[in-house]
Amino acid sequence: MVLPTDTTRCSGRMASARTTVVIAIAHARALAALGRHREALPLLERSVGTRKRLWDEAPNDMSAARDYAIGIASLAEAQLAARQIPAACASLGKSFATFERIRAAGKEAQLDEDHTMRIAREQQAQYCR
Repeated sequence: MVLPTDTTRCSGRMASARTTVVIAIAHARALAALGRHREALPLLERSVGTRKRLWDEAPNDMSAARDYAIGIASLAEAQLAARQIPAACASLGKSFATFERIRAAGKEAQLDEDHTMRIAREQQAQYCR
């Protein structure tokens, strides 16, 4: 799956890039669930990189920040499944830091707290000491 690397052309391109990344992450998560980590991890890493670039282009866009935070949490989950514990713990830290920035901006979502953050905290408690 090819992910966009140049997302600066226009907002239409940005929306297209975000859609492509959502599809890529879903595909990568399916691969990870099948234990195909060598295929899933690079796809997740590229997806997270694209989400980070989209957020960098619009640093006040907390939906882009949320996309990045969720993407990096998905990467951490796959890293844990692949037994890449130090990498997963680092990814969880980045996800927590991003969610904290979202919270500081007053844009937190209860769904994130109830689901993504709860799972990430459980993973951190179990694997990251």
